[in-house]
Amino acid sequence: METVPIQLPGGTTAPVRLFAGPDHEHETRRDASRAVVVIVPGLGIPAGYYEPFGQAITEHGFDAAICELAGQGDSRPRPGPDSTYGYHEIVATHFPAVFEVCGSASPTRRRTFSATPWAANSGCSTPRASAAGSAD
Repeated sequence: METVPIQLPGGTTAPVRLFAGPDHEHETRRDASRAVVVIVPGLGIPAGYYEPFGQAITEHGFDAAICELAGQGDSRPRPGPDSTYGYHEIVATHFPAVFEVCGSASPTRRRTFSATPWAANSGCSTPRASAAGSAD
C-alpha cells in the first residue's frame, strides 16, 4: 500500500491509500488498461476501516484507492465549530483530487468506478435498469 496526501482548499490534507493489483506497483508504473476501484468511506468512518476491502479488491485484478474524507481519520486539521466543509466540497474539489492521484484523470485510464457507502448519504446513485432494460 502506498499513501499519497492530497492538499484541499482551506489547508486540509487528506491521505489517499493506493493498493496495487497483481504485478502492478503504483510508484513504478501506472497501468492505464487496469480499472481502479475508488472507495469512499461512510461519514464518520475512517478510511483505514476499509483497508481489508481494498486489499481484497486487488486479489481480483483491480487497483484500489481509499480516500480519507476531510475531518475524518487521518485528515488534518480536525473539524471545529467554524468548519464549513460539506458535500459540495467533497464532489467539487476532493473527488477530482483523488481521481488525479489514482491516475484516472488520464484519458487512457479505464473508467474509474466507485464502491461507496458514501453515495447513500449524498443522494448519489448508480444507474438502474429500467423496465425496458436500458440504464436510467
